[in-house]
Amino acid sequence: MVAGFAQSAPNAVLMQFAADELSRTPGARLIDVGCGAGRNAVPLAGLGWNVFGIDLSWSMLGAAARRAHDSERSGRLDFALAAMDRIPATDHSFDFLLAHGIWNLAPSVATFRNALGEAARVARAGSALFVFTFPAIYEGVFRMRRRP
Repeated sequence: MVAGFAQSAPNAVLMQFAADELSRTPGARLIDVGCGAGRNAVPLAGLGWNVFGIDLSWSMLGAAARRAHDSERSGRLDFALAAMDRIPATDHSFDFLLAHGIWNLAPSVATFRNALGEAARVARAGSALFVFTFPAIYEGVFRMRRRP
C-alpha cells in the first residue's frame, strides 16, 4: 500500500490553489494533516511552501522522507508522527491547512470534532483551507452524529 501512495501524483486542483495562495503569502507555512507518503507535501515544498506533514504511519512518513530527499526539497519539509486530533504545533502557526483524504477517516465524531478544533487552533487568521474527502464515508460520520 505504501508503494502505491509513494508513486501517486499530487492533486492538480490543490497545486493550483496552493500556487495562488503562495502569491499572497510568500515563504508561508503549510500543514499537511495525514500527509501519507508525501504525495502533496513534497510538490508543495517545491512551489515554495514550508511544509509540516503529520501522519500516524511510520511507513508512510518514511516514504515521504525518501520522496523529499529524492526531490532535493527536504529543506522545506518537516515530518512528525502525530494524530489529526493532536497536532504538535503552536497556536496560529500555519497559513495553509491541508486535509487531503484524512478527516473522513476519523474513527468517531469526537475525533473528527477534535481534529477540526486542532486545525482551527494552529491556523493563523486568514489561513487557507483545502479539504479533499470521500463523500460516502464522510456522510457516515454525520449520520453517526445524529444518533441519540
